[in-house]
Amino acid sequence: MNQRSARLSRNAFFLSLCSLISVNLTSIIARAENLLIVKYRDTPVDVDKSYFEYLDTSRSSFIGGAWYDQSQQYMIIQLQGTNYHYCGLPNSTWSQLKSAHSFGTTYNQLIKGRFDCRLGIVPNYRD
Repeated sequence: MNQRSARLSRNAFFLSLCSLISVNLTSIIARAENLLIVKYRDTPVDVDKSYFEYLDTSRSSFIGGAWYDQSQQYMIIQLQGTNYHYCGLPNSTWSQLKSAHSFGTTYNQLIKGRFDCRLGIVPNYRD
C-alpha cells in the first residue's frame, strides 16, 4: 500500500470512528434527558420518565416537577432540584396534587412524611 492509500485508509477509519462516536453520544444524551436520578433509592439507579405521567409544576417555586406511575402507585417529585420518591401513593392523592392551587402546600399537607419507600416496595424500572 502506498503512502497516499494508507493516508486515505486512516482518514476513512477516522471518519467512521467519529461518526460512530457521534451516533452513540447522541443516543446517550437523548437517553439521559429522559432519566430521573432519585435520592435515597437503595441502589442509585436512573428511572426512565416514559413510565410516568408528568405534572407540570412550573408555576411553583418549590416543586420543579412531579412524575407518577399509577400502576405502581409510585411518585417522584423534584424539590428544589433534588428528586425524591414516594411509594404506595394513592391515585386520589396524585389527583389532589394535580388539581392543587398550591403544589407546595398540598405536598406539605398530603404527602410529606408519608408514603415512605423504606416501608414499601420500590418498583424496578430496568429493562
